[in-house]
Amino acid sequence: ISYDGDFLIGEKSNSVAIFGPGGYTDCRGIGTWIVGNHPEWNTEVMYYDLPGYWYITPTSNIIGDPYNQANCEQLTFVFYNSDNDEVNTCYGTLGFVDGYNMVINLDSPSPATTQDFSLIDDWNWISFNVVPADNTVNTLFASLVPNDIHEIKWEGKDAQYWNPTWVGDLTNIQMNYGLKVFMNNPSAYSITGEKINSIVKPIVCHADTANTYNYNWVAYYPYEALPIGVALANMKEKALSVKSQNKSAVHVNDGWVGDLTVMEPGKSYLIDVAADNTMLIYPTERYYGNLTKNTQTDQVNNPANWELISGNNTNMIFIADLGVDDSEYAAGIFDENGNCRSIGKYTANLWYFTVLGDDTNNLKVKVFDKITKEIIDTKYTFQYEANTVIGNPEKPIKIEFDHSSPANDVSLTLLKGNYPNPFNPTTEIQFNIPESGKVKLSVYNLKGELVETLINKEMTSGIHNITWNASKYGSGIYFYKIQFNGKSEMRKCIMLK
Repeated sequence: ISYDGDFLIGEKSNSVAIFGPGGYTDCRGIGTWIVGNHPEWNTEVMYYDLPGYWYITPTSNIIGDPYNQANCEQLTFVFYNSDNDEVNTCYGTLGFVDGYNMVINLDSPSPATTQDFSLIDDWNWISFNVVPADNTVNTLFASLVPNDIHEIKWEGKDAQYWNPTWVGDLTNIQMNYGLKVFMNNPSAYSITGEKINSIVKPIVCHADTANTYNYNWVAYYPYEALPIGVALANMKEKALSVKSQNKSAVHVNDGWVGDLTVMEPGKSYLIDVAADNTMLIYPTERYYGNLTKNTQTDQVNNPANWELISGNNTNMIFIADLGVDDSEYAAGIFDENGNCRSIGKYTANLWYFTVLGDDTNNLKVKVFDKITKEIIDTKYTFQYEANTVIGNPEKPIKIEFDHSSPANDVSLTLLKGNYPNPFNPTTEIQFNIPESGKVKLSVYNLKGELVETLINKEMTSGIHNITWNASKYGSGIYFYKIQFNGKSEMRKCIMLK
């Protein structure tokens, strides 16, 4: 018996009884609490152990028809909860059939819980972890009509609001649905209902072998944020990938790789599974309560202060090897209009991107040099395609880029670069002075300490060259910085002896 998102167990003075049509004067059996799994509970399928179950032997003078519940005497379950000293009648009834052994999951009326949302004026990926009294679209979203909401999607079904009515084939919202909701205006939204006991409410996920990527749009039932490995523990290797609106992860060996590390209440998720009828069973607090839970989401490595788009309807996964790590670089993916579609996460020796978008668009990978503060274009471009995966942890897409080539217009830069690079022990630095003025050109080490000042004087406009002889310095990375007319630029060079 479930109550308030957990099990009603046989502790303190808790008790269960079953009654006939005569009410409390017609008791047909009293339950006995037995610790452990009942004989029909298969942990290979259900993964988690039960704390116990109630065993009842009800009686009746009517034999009952196992093929027709209408011909059976209907019995009612009543639970006494000693924590709040309340007696509640469970939802549903049992049709008595003589000689039958039956296992049933019951729900007892529970306290109302409110789940709050802050919706933006675009697409929102949301889900519910409470069961409302009425699950029709018309009732659930009544507070958002006529002006704020326009569309709701779940997998192949859709509902659109055209004042004064909803149109479409999505008329009822099951609690396992992960939804995509399009808003005309930003709005606060809330839903009130009873908590879900996820241990006995598995979500069945399907795999369509005809499709490479077949995502199930699922709700998130737990009432706390959980690490992805804890939330999806029962699925193991059957879960191939999981995505939120702006993050994702792929399953590799015994763990997860990606920028999605924590799953959170209120969000909907897309899960791709390897086998049909794979069950997703979220743990309740009874099971994850004793675990050490790291629910700190990773900080985005965004020193360039790129602004990621929001309100996307779809996304895709891109996994790459840029030949560099995140100690000196950040990476992002941009569309033809300069919009940032993804900020990469360096993990497991590769760059992982959840690429956001709603339309077909040519995309380019760019790299930000943390030292020189320059954005460098790579030559790799690809086309956005919703719900696909490009690259994988075993074979990431290899991308090369010129570490000394900035993405901005070369004609507008002061520093043109140095050649050769790497060098030993001399290199020629070329720079451009747009007008006469004082120029300062200095060299620094990795610690930011001044190594040598090459130029500090008035110079005429034009292209200039200067040779730096680094024979008295050790091998390593150096930075040369030019200052002119209030502007400064820095480049990296490498000496290899």
